[in-house]
Order: sequence, then structure tokens, then C-alpha cells
Amino acid sequence: MSGALVRVARRLFRRVARLRPGALIGEVLSRLTAVRSDFLQYPIIYYFHSTDEKESLATALPYLTRLAEEVSDSGVPAEIRLRSAMLRAAIDDLAATLEAHRENPPGLRPGSPSRPP
Repeated sequence: MSGALVRVARRLFRRVARLRPGALIGEVLSRLTAVRSDFLQYPIIYYFHSTDEKESLATALPYLTRLAEEVSDSGVPAEIRLRSAMLRAAIDDLAATLEAHRENPPGLRPGSPSRPP
């Protein structure tokens, strides 16, 4: 799930100054949105993670956050700044989703049949 995101994030971070950073940011944004959607649709995956650090979502997020910050300054073309803002919003949305799962674990939501009384 997040292994592809980690690889894309690293590739994007190394190549952001090259010819098509907007397309690469768009690709990462799409994958990050898919990861969040997976957490929302299949909350059980919250409990599973890769033991390989290179495949870890926790490894990818600092790269993505740094990327979003570095390409948001005024010296960057408007299209890239816009995609950077969209990436930052997607990171924030994913963080909020993960926080909600942490505070109220899947399967233990109010009204869930498996929730203890």
C-alpha cells in the first residue's frame, strides 16, 4: 500500500527541480489520496504496517511534508505552488484520519457490536 508512495516520494524529492515537478507532485497526491481512502474504506489496515522502513508510510510522510514546504515559496511557478498546497492538504487529511483511528480504533466505535459495554 504505502511502499509505492515511499518510492514515489523519494523520487519526487530528488527530482523536484527537474522538468516536470508538477506531474510528479500530482502522482504523489493521487497515491496519498488513495492511501487515505484505503484507511477510510478498510479501517482494519490501520493495524498493519510494513516492517521494511523503505515501505513505511511513516517514512514517506516527512519527505512529503518537506517537499510541500520547499516548493511552496514565491520563487516557484504558480502551478507547482497550487499542487504543493493540495499535497499539504492531503497530508493533513491523512493525518486527521490516522488520528481519528488512534483515538477511536476501528471495531471499537460507539455502537459497534464488538465494543465492550
